[in-house]
Amino acid sequence: MTELWLNLGCGQQVHGRSKRLKREGVELVNHDRRLHSPHVDVAHDLRQFPWPWEDESFDGIEAFDIVEHLPDTLVFMDECWRILRPGGEIIIHTNNAAIPASAWRDPTHIQAFTIESFDFFDPDTIWGSLYGQWYTDRHWRLVKRQHDVTELLFVLRKRVEEHG
Repeated sequence: MTELWLNLGCGQQVHGRSKRLKREGVELVNHDRRLHSPHVDVAHDLRQFPWPWEDESFDGIEAFDIVEHLPDTLVFMDECWRILRPGGEIIIHTNNAAIPASAWRDPTHIQAFTIESFDFFDPDTIWGSLYGQWYTDRHWRLVKRQHDVTELLFVLRKRVEEHG
C-alpha cells in the first residue's frame, strides 16, 4: 500500500530528507512557496489559510527547516492536523534556540524552538497537560524528540482518539 507524504518547504530536496521517505511505497508531494523548479508540485504561502489540501489527505508530513520561518506555530500545527489522516505523523526539523547563533543567524527566522516546545501539543507531557488545552483541541502524541548541538528533530502523531 502506498503512503502519501507532503514535503513542506522542499527547496531542492526533491526526495525529502528523512529516511522514512526514501523507502519503497512512499509517494511524495513536494511543496514550496514558489514554483522555483520542476520538482515543486504545489506552490503556496504557508501563512495563507486554509492550505490548498483537503482534510485527511496525507499519511505524513515532512517539515524540515520551515517552522522557524512562520509566524504562528499553533495555526501551522492545526493545519497539519487537518490534512493528516488519523494516526498520521509529522517530522519537524528546526534550529535549537539554546544555540542563538544557530537559531538566529538567518534573518528570515522569526521564532526559535527548544527541546520542549512541541510538548505543549501532547496532553501526556507535563507542559501539554498544564497548558495544551488552552491552545487547541487538536492533540498530538509526541513520538520522538532529539537534539544535537544546533538542531532539533520532533516526530508527532495525530491522535486517532481526537479525530473528528
